[in-house]
Amino acid sequence: MRVAIIAEDFRKDQFILKPICEAMMASLGRPSSKVVVLTDPAFRGIGDVLRRERMQRALDLNKGMFDLFLLIVDRDGDDKRHSAIAEMERWARSILGPKKCFLGALAWQEVEVWALAPHRGPWKWADLRRDPHPKERYFEPFVAGRGLGDEPAEGRVTLGREAGKAYDRVRKLCPQDLCALESRVARFLATGACPED
Repeated sequence: MRVAIIAEDFRKDQFILKPICEAMMASLGRPSSKVVVLTDPAFRGIGDVLRRERMQRALDLNKGMFDLFLLIVDRDGDDKRHSAIAEMERWARSILGPKKCFLGALAWQEVEVWALAPHRGPWKWADLRRDPHPKERYFEPFVAGRGLGDEPAEGRVTLGREAGKAYDRVRKLCPQDLCALESRVARFLATGACPED
């Protein structure tokens, strides 16, 4: 299985998304899946990744190389973002055709929350999940406390790797987003058909 991850900004998100998605594929019985974070085009934020002409370029460049495309963006407390992602799914599937799959997922509230899930910090997990800006309030102080601020991608390399190794805990604590995505990927692997939302 060849899996492409599309992030709203790959420069930092890739260090969290790649190890977690590799662990997800392994948990689904596909440990040898090739998981790649796409870097061309270099999306810069949610507005950019939802522009069809930009996504068209990403799909045109990569549709021959991948079976499964995962668009993973931050929810940022925006209840309406789900409909935009669902619309992008429908549109992208019309571009890719029947043997490929394009699935969208919203990280509650940012992908950095997935990186925090393996750790017990000075927070209530429910509060962290609800906060629309957990990166600033929880992730960055945790990174500073661990002394990871000077690491490339500001702690995401180490914390992303740790999250991948603790995948079962991450998925358990993130049912609305990561666990839901895993379930949809499992349906694609079982049936060969891209599941609707």
